[in-house]
Amino acid sequence: RSRQVDVAATMMVATVALPNIVRKFGEKYPDMVVRVQDRFPESALEAVRSGACDMAVMVLEEEKEGISFERLTSDVCVVVTNRNHPLLEKPNATLREVLSHPLLSPDGHIALRRAVEEEAKKRGLELRLAPEARRVSNVMTLLAMAAAGLGVCIHPSSLIPPELHPTIGIV
Repeated sequence: RSRQVDVAATMMVATVALPNIVRKFGEKYPDMVVRVQDRFPESALEAVRSGACDMAVMVLEEEKEGISFERLTSDVCVVVTNRNHPLLEKPNATLREVLSHPLLSPDGHIALRRAVEEEAKKRGLELRLAPEARRVSNVMTLLAMAAAGLGVCIHPSSLIPPELHPTIGIV
């Protein structure tokens, strides 16, 4: 008899972090089926609230009413650039130096964008969003844009797909 669990996950988590976890889980519990749904953050939460999914795996900016939250891990953010970017010569680049370049930031990743905006404001720095990315919500697209030299992307280090490493620079 097969049992299943439905997991909502934000797109980068579903793309980078979950596939190996789901495979290992399936090996350990062969009678279980994990069905992953990639969603935007609010949609992932709504799927849990409505019962469409059993759980969500995502970055949660703040605790939400009616949702039980358990921290699974923490991460550090890095600056993703193209391979020849001048920031690569400064392994300890300051936020001022990073934000002197156009920022590639997804519309859908509100928590990280808000944190960068708040820190920039505290330091009296201006955030300049790369015009090419103003309507991009897929972080994979933004990482590819960083690799192409269209700007810099601040991103959690564990959510950078390993296959991108040869094409990007990381500060």
